[in-house]
Parts: sequence; C-alpha cells; structure tokens
Amino acid sequence: MVEVVSVVAFDDDPPGADVLAGQGGSAKRPPDPTRGRVMEGVGDFDGYLVSVNPAFHAVLGWSVEELTSVPYWELLHPDDQHHSVEFVQEMLISGPGTPSDRQVRMLCRDGSYRWTRWSVSSVRQAQRWYARRRDHQS
Repeated sequence: MVEVVSVVAFDDDPPGADVLAGQGGSAKRPPDPTRGRVMEGVGDFDGYLVSVNPAFHAVLGWSVEELTSVPYWELLHPDDQHHSVEFVQEMLISGPGTPSDRQVRMLCRDGSYRWTRWSVSSVRQAQRWYARRRDHQS
C-alpha cells in the first residue's frame, strides 16, 4: 500500500499585502500577470526538485536547469528555510498528520521574494514529494 501524506493549502499573499503603502489603506495592488498560474513540482528525498512545470519559470523567472540544480531550500527566503526543511523532513518521516498551511517566500530570478502557499504530498515508496501552488485570484 502506498502511503500518501498531504498538506492542503492554496496560494495567497499574507494578510494586508494587497494594500499599497501610502494609499490610505483602500487601494488594491496593480494586476499581476503571474497570478492564477499553477506551479507544480516533484522533489526527491535529498531535497532537490526533479521536475517542475512551466509556471515555475513564468512566476519566478528561473529556468528548469536552475531550479533542479540546487536544493529547494535555497529558493526560499533565509527566514523561511529552517522551518520549511524541518516540516518536509517531519512529513516524510512521520506519515499522515494534521493538514498544515505552508506559506513561504520564494526567491525570484530578479532577487525579489514572492509569498506562496503550497499543497504538499509525499509518497515514501517512491521517495518523492509533490508540491502544488496556486493563487486564489487570477
């Protein structure tokens, strides 16, 4: 029997991120052409992405070769790396648990960071984890 561990969440910015500074708290941010693009990737138990879909490039700007040549945590904001690595290791070792909302900042090719939320599942026998990120809005 294949054991699947799931964490269900959807992408959205942190609370209050949709308000532009200096606009009295009422203006929405300009439209983002990358919103609504579903990023899907497969990672191995060594911490590397082994497969990503084209939305990774569209949203973050990295090529497939760049994304798959470094441990996934190098693509996270330094403040998000430790807790993300611990979470993935625990998920891979402990088996099914309470779903958790994983929100992290991902490094874009231009040096900026983008808030993301992920749905993650792992299959121990395949030694793979599967991640999906999607915006609430398009």
